[in-house]
Amino acid sequence: MKKTSWFIALVGAALVPSLSLAAAPQFYGKVNVSVSSEDAEGASLKNTTVVDDWQLISNQSRLGVRGALDLDVGDLSAVYQAEYGVDVTDGTGALTQRNSFVGLQSQTLGRLIAGVLDSPLKTIEGTVDQFNDLDGDMEEVLSGQNRNLNQLQYDSPTLAGL
Repeated sequence: MKKTSWFIALVGAALVPSLSLAAAPQFYGKVNVSVSSEDAEGASLKNTTVVDDWQLISNQSRLGVRGALDLDVGDLSAVYQAEYGVDVTDGTGALTQRNSFVGLQSQTLGRLIAGVLDSPLKTIEGTVDQFNDLDGDMEEVLSGQNRNLNQLQYDSPTLAGL
C-alpha cells in the first residue's frame, strides 16, 4: 500500500467517528390506509348475485431515514435520504424505492442532490392536489408525475424573501 493510501485511510478513520456523532439520523414513516367500497349493483346484467366489494387500500405508506452532516466548511452540509414504500395491506412486506438521494446543502448556495427523485411536477402537485396519494390523485389525468432514476436536482436558496 502506498503512503498516500495509508494517509487517506488514517484521515478517513479519524473523520468517520466525528461525522457519525455530528447529527443523529431522523427515522420517519407514514401509514396511510383507507377502506373503499365499490357498489357492484348493475355492473353486469348476467350476474344475478350482487356483491358489494369492500377493500382495505394502502395509499403510499412509507418508511425512511434522512439527515444532514455538518462539513465544517462555511454552512455546507452533506444531506441524505433513503425512503421506501410499503404496502401494509398485502402481507408481503415488499419495499419499493421512493425518493432516495445524497447531496450538498447550504443556506446561501442552495441544495444539490442526486439519486431517485420526484419530477418537479410531482413535487409541486402536493400543494394543490387535494387527493394526493389517494385514488382521485391528479396523476390519473395528468402525465409527468414521475419518480426518475439517476436524476440531478438543484434547489435555489430563498432569494429576497420569496
